[in-house]
Amino acid sequence: RSDSYRGDSDVKYWILSIARNVCLDYLKSSYMKRTSFMGDLLDKTKPQGEEKKRIRPLPGNQVEDRLVEAMDTSNPLLDAVQNLPAKYKDVILLRFYFDMDNEAIARQLGITESTVRSRLMRARAKLKDFGREE
Repeated sequence: RSDSYRGDSDVKYWILSIARNVCLDYLKSSYMKRTSFMGDLLDKTKPQGEEKKRIRPLPGNQVEDRLVEAMDTSNPLLDAVQNLPAKYKDVILLRFYFDMDNEAIARQLGITESTVRSRLMRARAKLKDFGREE
């Protein structure tokens, strides 16, 4: 992946975006395997004519549970977040999926807390606009 670094941004942002994408890819594949297996199991055990029940993540790590739940391919919020520009997507993921406060996000991204607040506000506005377009 080192050949994908263009040099137009700080290396730590490039590494953070790789880590974020690897985590999201892992969670997507993990969720899909779990729901596929459980879906097959439900198909074999449910009485005819009964509607499929939605599979929920097992209790455990709350942050991981929220990420796995968000990986549902029919989740319009996830679609909206994935379509945000990277600077907004980063603060949204760190704030709401990784449960970091503004100070920690600022340290992680190397920006000021006021920039974090501004990006969160703009990201929320973009997410609201996305919801109106649907």
